[in-house]
Amino acid sequence: MTALFAIAVFWGAAMLFVVQPLAARLLLPVLGGSPAVWIASMLFFQSALLAGYALAHALVRARHGVRVAVYVGVLLIGCVVLPIGAVTWAAPAPGFEPFWVGGALAWMVGPAFVALAAAGPMLQSWYARSSPRQDREPYALFAASNAGSLIGLLAYPFLVEPMLGLRAQGVAWAVGYLAFIPLAIVCGLGSLRAQAATRERPPREQAPAEQPSEAPDAKRAGAGVWLLWSFAGSSLLLGTTLQMTTDIASVPLLWVVPLSVYLLTFVVAFRPGLRAGWEPKRAPWLVALSVTALSVVMLTEARDPAWAVYAVYLLVLATGAYLCHARLSSARPDASRLTVYYLCIAAGGALGGVFNAIAAPELFNWIAEYPIAVALACAALGRRSPTEDTRPLGPRVGAVMLVAGVFAIWAGLGRTQTTGLLADVLGVGLSALALYALRRDGRLMGGAFVGLALAVVFSATPGAGERVELRERTFFGVTEVVGSANGDRTSLIHGATEHGAEITRDDLAGQPTSYYHPRGPAGDVLGALERWQNDDGASVALVGLGAGSLAAYAEAGDRVDIYEIDPLVVRIAEDPRWFSFLSSARARGVTGQTRIGDGRLGLARALGAESIPEPGYDVIVLDAFTSDAIPPHLLTAEAFEMYARVLAPGGVVLVHISNRYLDLEPVVFGAAVAMDWAAASRWHAGVGVKIEAEGARPSRWIAVARTREDLGFLGVATWIRLDPAHDPSRLWTDDHADLLSVLDLGP
Repeated sequence: MTALFAIAVFWGAAMLFVVQPLAARLLLPVLGGSPAVWIASMLFFQSALLAGYALAHALVRARHGVRVAVYVGVLLIGCVVLPIGAVTWAAPAPGFEPFWVGGALAWMVGPAFVALAAAGPMLQSWYARSSPRQDREPYALFAASNAGSLIGLLAYPFLVEPMLGLRAQGVAWAVGYLAFIPLAIVCGLGSLRAQAATRERPPREQAPAEQPSEAPDAKRAGAGVWLLWSFAGSSLLLGTTLQMTTDIASVPLLWVVPLSVYLLTFVVAFRPGLRAGWEPKRAPWLVALSVTALSVVMLTEARDPAWAVYAVYLLVLATGAYLCHARLSSARPDASRLTVYYLCIAAGGALGGVFNAIAAPELFNWIAEYPIAVALACAALGRRSPTEDTRPLGPRVGAVMLVAGVFAIWAGLGRTQTTGLLADVLGVGLSALALYALRRDGRLMGGAFVGLALAVVFSATPGAGERVELRERTFFGVTEVVGSANGDRTSLIHGATEHGAEITRDDLAGQPTSYYHPRGPAGDVLGALERWQNDDGASVALVGLGAGSLAAYAEAGDRVDIYEIDPLVVRIAEDPRWFSFLSSARARGVTGQTRIGDGRLGLARALGAESIPEPGYDVIVLDAFTSDAIPPHLLTAEAFEMYARVLAPGGVVLVHISNRYLDLEPVVFGAAVAMDWAAASRWHAGVGVKIEAEGARPSRWIAVARTREDLGFLGVATWIRLDPAHDPSRLWTDDHADLLSVLDLGP
């Protein structure tokens, strides 16, 4: 009986978590590959998990035979969505993206997901009622459930995604779901038979009806405690994931690693025999080490080596989530309150999703939810023991830190070199004081101090010598307009990456700079627009706008169409208070349309509406970044087939592939090889006294055209022609994109 239930719980959990990255990946192209797609998806999954747990709780008082019959019926209803596939809905209106994601996922996979979500508490309650014996404590199956979840998650990026295309993945998951139904039926029938045998057994032969004792904190615990620590762990998970995916790519690999760490802390916290002494003796020092390391990363704005930075994020997640889940484990009740316990855990997780996906973007103009979650997780540090020093250090330290924290936040918001440096010094001082508080108190106050110190350090942006003119947050991330201290340079910052800049000195006003300098690769192509100009002028499509730097190359009569997914970026680029590239181009007589939405989908819609210029665009520039990440769906073979349909004869597709962590040249070259097109690449170091003074930055670009002759205008001394016989290529498709093959997180 135990093995049967363990297999069923394991399989149901594995299917539940395999489908999450699969379903969310299907939505990425519609929303431009935004990292927030996964955060919004997690909100749906946590809400659907809550619905499944509510179903299990609603049936807990029904007769056992009724429970089994109803649950099997729910599983059969879930079959209506099989096999799952991509939705064809139009992109949502700005501000409604999280709700669109929830509706799309409900349509794609909702009934089946809710049915599987109910499996854990449902099967565990069946198991608990099948025998009164002590060794049938249902929490033993919780480890099997979390192990299945963990293995299912890790299987997706390392086995399922590399081996199967998206369509095949949907079919395979449908088969796995159908295989779970007979397992659930057998468990239901087995528990019915076991319960009947127990009732019919003579009293002297019945096993003693021993009930497992409740955990140490269970008698004091209630729904509020369970909700609090579940919320804290969930919010910390989502904040960590957003931090990790912003600069590389929003892809399943980087979704499942934090979620796997999160689930592993559940497995450890609920391991058998964990009753007393749930917190490791060195927990305060482990928290201090991890959060101090994170403070250093935030303070220095470290990005490299990426593996070390991400290791810090994951260490903080592991320690913080374990503290929260250990609190949950220590407060778990006996089997009579099992379903309401799981219901509260699911509700807390859903509240964490609501906070991170919906509330935080409205409340904060920066990623404030992450340090808040870290602080709350630190507050899960344990209680005093009678042997510890109980001198009242906490209130005095707290008062000092509160005053210093308020002043540090004020100094950081001042945006001058002096106050910025002062904020950094205060951040270090607060971290040191927090460590001292941990050493003396080692409990909730000390943990909260660490979180407060982290929040202060987090708020002390930007760096010395800069001032923030504007900072706003949308579904697509945090966007800032940052000016230099002397006022001669204005930059557009998204996440941690500059997306264009303008120098306002008279001799450089209106000149493209940053990655778009005239002496760089972008200048080589856009500076040669006259080769395509005719009576109607040249036509250019900009997929990704940034500050609008590339519009500076257009002349009167040229047409520049803009495809940008974030309305905020368009509003900033069109405002001459910040950048003049677009307004100056229009004053020169440059025409064009601005279309809000994913660039690839926007081009397809424009083609269908016959609003593409005849005979097509002379230059298509792919410059769509989310912080430092390029949406993978813009670089697939199918995407380049779309570009070919809207590219004029003799035209060029110019792709900006500068990236800290991904070598995307083989991917773009792979698409060119698949179409039998020519390609050339150029790396521009952006060094030299003159161009450095003009604000040039290093950049890497690749140009793709139908023939080598179409690229003949590019200088052979600077542009490297890619040859299929010598250059490796990696083809990505909508069905399969291998991120691991081009990922480099440093030495």
